Amino acid sequence: MLDGDHFVVDGQKVWTSFAQYAQWCFLLARTASDVPKHKGISFLLVDMASPGISLRPIKQISGEREFNETFFDGVRVPAENLVGGLNEGWRIAMTTLTYERGPEDALGRQIRFRQELDRLLHTVAELRRGGRPAIEDPVLRENLGKAIVDIEVMRLTCLRSFARLLHGAPRGADASMIKLYWSHVVQDMYDMAVDVLGPLGALEAGDPLSPASGRFPLSWLHSKAFTIYSGSSEIQRNIIAERVLGLPR
Repeated sequence: MLDGDHFVVDGQKVWTSFAQYAQWCFLLARTASDVPKHKGISFLLVDMASPGISLRPIKQISGEREFNETFFDGVRVPAENLVGGLNEGWRIAMTTLTYERGPEDALGRQIRFRQELDRLLHTVAELRRGGRPAIEDPVLRENLGKAIVDIEVMRLTCLRSFARLLHGAPRGADASMIKLYWSHVVQDMYDMAVDVLGPLGALEAGDPLSPASGRFPLSWLHSKAFTIYSGSSEIQRNIIAERVLGLPR
């Protein structure tokens, strides 16, 4: 609701990343109710020190508190903090999401995933199974080879997307293709990691018997969210179906 030169925001949002540390957030606020859905929404920048904001951290399966519920109770936001036009926030939000799902985010992620894959290769080379290094198992070697290819494809796909953008191509559904791809192949990689480590794969950091300082069980737990945040895999598939394949809604 617009009150003079301020918006007055009431409501609640769940899964606000790092809200307990943030100085600012952006939010989508309903500013018109007599228009079709996806319209009547505005994009606001909000000072997290504003009166009326309260947080409730959410404990995750990993034991961390990365996300929060955020409550807005009569929060006054200066009208000058409106991004874009009034009631045009959905378009801005969708553009923002293409950056979150696209190569800008994924290229950095693949570096970390490749580092963890290299750590897994080193770990299974030292791990003994039946008196032999675990890495000598042919099925495991095949799965490791697939993971190496998958992460390299992720890197090359990001570079191809950047090349298109540098040559003037518009942003499109390739961001959803990138997000859908890496979410699943990296989940598979961490599934393989905890599987090959067996009972040791459940040991957390701090346990002297934990391989790789307990990194893999934590990464495996984190990976369960990959196919949900930034838009679930079902959302990405719908976008690809409609905007790439031209399928009907």
